[in-house]
Amino acid sequence: MAQQKKINTQILVLPSWYPNQLDKFAGDFIQRHVKAISALRFQYIIYVVKDEFAKITSDVFIDTHVNEYYTEKIIYYHCKKTGIRVLDKIISQLKLNLLYFKAINEYVNINGTPALIHVHVILKAGLIALWASKKWNIPFIISEHWSVFLEEANYKIKDLSILDRLSIKKIFRNAVALTTVSDRLGKSISKKYKAPAYTVIPNVVDHTIFFPVDHHKSNSVHFIHASNMVYEKNTESIVKAFGILKKYKFDGVLNLYGPAPESLKILSKELGLDNMVIFRGEVDQIILASAMQQSDALLLYSRFETFGCVIIEANAVGIPVIVSELPVFHELIIENQNGHFVEADNSNALADKLIEFSKSKNSFDKNQIVQSTGKYGFSNVATQFDKLYRQLLSENSF
Repeated sequence: MAQQKKINTQILVLPSWYPNQLDKFAGDFIQRHVKAISALRFQYIIYVVKDEFAKITSDVFIDTHVNEYYTEKIIYYHCKKTGIRVLDKIISQLKLNLLYFKAINEYVNINGTPALIHVHVILKAGLIALWASKKWNIPFIISEHWSVFLEEANYKIKDLSILDRLSIKKIFRNAVALTTVSDRLGKSISKKYKAPAYTVIPNVVDHTIFFPVDHHKSNSVHFIHASNMVYEKNTESIVKAFGILKKYKFDGVLNLYGPAPESLKILSKELGLDNMVIFRGEVDQIILASAMQQSDALLLYSRFETFGCVIIEANAVGIPVIVSELPVFHELIIENQNGHFVEADNSNALADKLIEFSKSKNSFDKNQIVQSTGKYGFSNVATQFDKLYRQLLSENSF
């Protein structure tokens, strides 16, 4: 009797952003999704990243990490420049595509056709998924995190090239499912594209890292902010609010975690905030969690967001958050239960809110705050993804 070919039940993950040796924080929230899902589904991640300045390789370098329930294959490539910008871009894109094609072909030859392809962020991985889907008849889903779809974003779909805009339309049309990290993002995509009906599956918080501890009590109020401090994070308005607080001799400190631009440091110095605003730089999650545990509240005063991972991380350690009045934040926060809202892009309003908070900082129920993050735990998010996988594959045994 002929031996039946074993069915490949793995999920092939193609992220457009992913942590790597060149940028360990790039798409780290996607990696956390992978880790969560891996408890229920084995995943194989392929990510190709350009090494612009040949820090790792002058040609191609493959870095493979085999974990118990998922494998990460990170492929670095470098292209020598011709000096002609358009030609350099074409050569780079061709090399990226060829490396993806080769890696996926090798994967299929060894493991067989995967059950499903999971794309995180539509460009550029969605184009690779589209090719693989047609070549092997593999369904693919998209999990979207990208703020480019938001109407209020400073960098929007209209700012992309015509080719990219056409590609996005085609990828959405061919996907079998779409998940978004927030309802706000899902609605924005639905308004613009003929895409599958979206399912909201949020980002995750690692409760083994972010958990409550006994808080050191002091009269001074300790705030924390963590982000990449780009335009959308509006960190300069937070610093300006502390400039206002200084005039009132406010007894508080702001610890900023992330790659602060020089302009922000100059602003802080001009306002005389050396003792109030402290720049801590980029740190890993363990150090960030420890800093949050000893803070009174997190500040996230964004101009726009698709989610806000640091919100659920701060809540997971038991501290409230003070955020700008954005629709997406209402999906995460209930006023006076796990945070406060304040008028957006108004440093005076933020300063007033911080003074108000300082007078009642111990009024929040720490246990209630922590419990609000249960739905963002690894097991809950993994179950949601696995349910979707089962529905798409019409199977109960995988």
